[in-house]
Amino acid sequence: MTVTVPRNDKKMGFQAVTQQSELHLISARNMAKLVNEGSYGFVGQLHSIPAILSHESTHTDIEQLLAGYNDLFQEPQCLPPKRSIEHKIILKPDAVPKKMHPYRYSYAQKGVNVATSAGGSNPRRPLKIKFRHKIKGSALDSNDSVSCKGEP
Repeated sequence: MTVTVPRNDKKMGFQAVTQQSELHLISARNMAKLVNEGSYGFVGQLHSIPAILSHESTHTDIEQLLAGYNDLFQEPQCLPPKRSIEHKIILKPDAVPKKMHPYRYSYAQKGVNVATSAGGSNPRRPLKIKFRHKIKGSALDSNDSVSCKGEP
């Protein structure tokens, strides 16, 4: 049995598989490759696989070890479990929080704030930059300043 379908000014033929076919497991990665390569069709079958429950008990030596230290390996009855020593932090009754400054700006944000407060955003106001060190290959001294005027 053959079916012919026109596609993009071409005729594509599909032929039915008449023999016994086999099912093969394919991963998602292989399926993605087939889709990217331009495959025209897929036939798939999904079915559930029952979970294999292992009723086998753990090794007897592990069970003996757990039984020997039963007080250490008990399931907790409440959260948190009771301990022989309870740790706690005792606070002074009239204690006030320490005065702290608000968090600081990041280095980049601080540079933006300094530049805008120094007149960097106002094109009519010149921005003066002082050099702390000599610039290599330049005639500027450490006390010289450069005036940068913006476009009016």
